Amino acid sequence: HKSSNIKNVRMSCPKNLSEKNSLLHKSIRENKKEIVSKLLNEGARVNGEDINRNTPLHVAAENGNVEIAKILLEFNADVCAKDIYGRTALDAAFWNGDERLILALLEKTKNINISTNNREDSPLHLAAELCSPDLVKWLLRKGADVNAKKYRGKTPLHVAALRGNASITEILIDFGADYNNRDEEGETPLLIASRHGNEEVVSILLKYEVNVNIRVRRGETALHLLIENKVHEKTIRMLLSKGVDVNTGSIINRTSLHICAIYGHSEIAQTLLEFGADPDLQDANGQTSLHLACMQGNEGVIQVLLQHGIRIDLKNELGKTPLHYAALFGCSKILYLLLTRGANPNVRNVDGRTPLAYSVCETYNSEIVHLLLQYGANINCIDRYGLTPLHIAGRAAGREMVSLLLDLGADINATDWEDRTPLSIALSFQEENRGTIITLENHVVMRKTAGLYVCEENLESLRNDEYLDHFRNACEKEVEVMKKTKIGKSNISHHYILTRSIHELVKVARNRDVDEGLKAVNYIKEFPLYGKMIEPIIKRNFCEALIRKDLLEEGLKLFSVAFEDFPKLPQHCIDVIFIHLRNQDIRNWIKAFRK
Repeated sequence: HKSSNIKNVRMSCPKNLSEKNSLLHKSIRENKKEIVSKLLNEGARVNGEDINRNTPLHVAAENGNVEIAKILLEFNADVCAKDIYGRTALDAAFWNGDERLILALLEKTKNINISTNNREDSPLHLAAELCSPDLVKWLLRKGADVNAKKYRGKTPLHVAALRGNASITEILIDFGADYNNRDEEGETPLLIASRHGNEEVVSILLKYEVNVNIRVRRGETALHLLIENKVHEKTIRMLLSKGVDVNTGSIINRTSLHICAIYGHSEIAQTLLEFGADPDLQDANGQTSLHLACMQGNEGVIQVLLQHGIRIDLKNELGKTPLHYAALFGCSKILYLLLTRGANPNVRNVDGRTPLAYSVCETYNSEIVHLLLQYGANINCIDRYGLTPLHIAGRAAGREMVSLLLDLGADINATDWEDRTPLSIALSFQEENRGTIITLENHVVMRKTAGLYVCEENLESLRNDEYLDHFRNACEKEVEVMKKTKIGKSNISHHYILTRSIHELVKVARNRDVDEGLKAVNYIKEFPLYGKMIEPIIKRNFCEALIRKDLLEEGLKLFSVAFEDFPKLPQHCIDVIFIHLRNQDIRNWIKAFRK
């Protein structure tokens, strides 16, 4: 007999099982519909709780068993009962996702706005979470509160915006949802949809009078959030047409254009600029959009910004311009873009460092170095500590960069504020700088042997070893060849052009044979040791001599006119005066007299 069997099962169960996990709960979990009915008819408690305060209806809802749930409801199961976590059977049914079960429970719910869990979700919140338009409509028609607030003040419309469900968003608004309602974090449905990149919901909300300039706690608007989520330009344009302030900054003064620069959205950057975005606005760290684009290597955004007349040399709080970052991160294309648009290659940051100093100590990129020098970077520019790029390279960059800088004219005799030369600095890091030390020592020996100036600090730093003695002998032999080798058809040697002052070279500056000979010589082939070093020096000296010749002619004429009311000086005295003037000094003299 089944009834007696059930009683026998009940009597044979351990006492704690009957108390904490009744046969009714067990039968529901095992989906034994007939036993459930019998137990209820035998007087089993329909709202009896297990150790977690789950009622039989909780168990049926969690297991998605519609038929058993209906049986329990016929026996007046409490739809509002909560487990130890504050969850009702209705909450479990929603998370299970069975709409038949949900409707069965809702039909027995007296309060359609019941709080279903400890998050204070109403059935409408859960229906929006479940993305079920039919359930949402059913609940609204039954009188559900369209603006009910759950935990942290979120309404069903906030939930729909989060889930990105466009159809539910429209339904809720049609039933009177407040689309400008702010939750406890100050966020509207528009802000939530924007944060999660739910473009379709954003497009629907923008059909209404939503407040597009409300900001989240970090100060961002929907515009910031949409750009961060890489939405389509069309959506951004729609938001801009609604009157959003394109130059609103976050709590760190980041504008929407700054965000574009970070994420590389060149098309959106173009649109923002069309709507009045200010490309020169700086964030809390003094960064412009161009700074940020250079940091991230976003070439497309940089091109857009440069087309809109951005102030290219604005400094951030560290005194760095965008060019510093282009050099720092070693992007030659971006560096070229900035330089061709007039970026100053000699601008200094708060430590006095130029972009060249960063390219030397951070990227070790020869292409960057060449580009900066091509556009006028001072290879011997000093920072606040008196360090030149060669000092910095001698400590950190390695042999190749040191060689490159020396070949390009870096001053090996430069001293910092502590009277240290690049060689003495390299020697202080001897273990890790063997190659660099050898390169610098070789250069000192070459200059000394050729008769070029070498400071006492460098001479004192030279080590006595066999290698340097051999190298010095090789240099002496090549210098003798340099002295004997004439330039073209002239009687002037390469050594003469190398070692004479610019003023002395004026007398050979118009020598056509010298001019043509210098253009024809292959220095690397003629002078294997010295070729790289002397070629730029000789060409520079000769070029400066040509310039000086013209300056002297004009300067001497003006000198006579300027002092015509004074006793005339002998010509050799005038010559001595001009010997001590650099080319730039003569230029300044001519310019001042003309004024």
